[in-house]
Amino acid sequence: MMRFLTHVQESGPPWVHVPEKAEEWCRKRPGQVIEVELRDGKAIRSNRQNKFWWAVVIPLVRGQWEREKATLIPPEFVHDALVGAFGGDWRDTPLGRARRSSTDMTIEEFSKLIEQTSEYLKDQYGCVLPSPEEWNE
Repeated sequence: MMRFLTHVQESGPPWVHVPEKAEEWCRKRPGQVIEVELRDGKAIRSNRQNKFWWAVVIPLVRGQWEREKATLIPPEFVHDALVGAFGGDWRDTPLGRARRSSTDMTIEEFSKLIEQTSEYLKDQYGCVLPSPEEWNE
């Protein structure tokens, strides 16, 4: 699957800019039928939010949980648990219920996830999470 965002020109016929990687992906599938879906785009979580999540939030929560449980906990488990608890939006799939991927969250939704995790850390462990704006990569 290939997914990308593009901008529509203000004037002229409808036109979509296809990135070079997408063209390359299509060239590798001669004669195949591919599906193209057009819909309004949304601003997905930012790279800075994602870096903050994995570099600051996940290690802090993971450290608290590992001290509490006295066992090593994979970062992916912490991520899945937090997104499941605070990320909302569960959906039905052919394989059953599944949470929406954090990669599909808007900037606002991901900010809310970080805020709710911050509140959890403060209430549960007395930890104060720095704000993403104050964080220096």
